[in-house]
Amino acid sequence: MLESRIGRRQFLAALFLTCSSVAAAEGEKLSVTFAYNAVISEQLLLIDIRTPNEWRRTGIPVGAYGIDMDSKEFYPELRALAEQYPNRKIALISTTGGRSAYLARYLARQGVLVYDVPGGIVGKSTSWKSKNLPFYKYRSPL
Repeated sequence: MLESRIGRRQFLAALFLTCSSVAAAEGEKLSVTFAYNAVISEQLLLIDIRTPNEWRRTGIPVGAYGIDMDSKEFYPELRALAEQYPNRKIALISTTGGRSAYLARYLARQGVLVYDVPGGIVGKSTSWKSKNLPFYKYRSPL
C-alpha cells in the first residue's frame, strides 16, 4: 500500500493537498468529515463563526476556534490565527452553512482563500451533529 512506503504524515498531507485542489475547483467546500479529519491531522484551521449564544446551545466542534463573525475582533483574530499557523488551510463553519458560505465568498473577493463547510453544525444530513462528530462545551471568556 502507498501509505506503507511513505510516512503517515506525508500521506495525509498529500491526500489533503489533492482533495483541497479538488475542493477549490468545486467552490471551496469541504465536508464536515473531511474538515474534522484535516483539523485532527493539523492540516486545517476550522473557524466556527457563530455567536456565543449558539456556541452555548451546542458547544463548539472539537478542534475548532470560535470567532463570532459579527464581532469587531473577527478579522484581527482570524489574521492572528492564520499567522500563527501559516501552513494550515482555513475553513469556516456556521449553524447550517449559510453564513459560512456567504463569508467564504466575501473573503474570496478580498483575495483570501477560505473553505466553506456546508451543512454546518446542525444543518441537513451532512452536518457536524448528524455525522456524530465531537463537540466541546463552550465556556464564556468572562
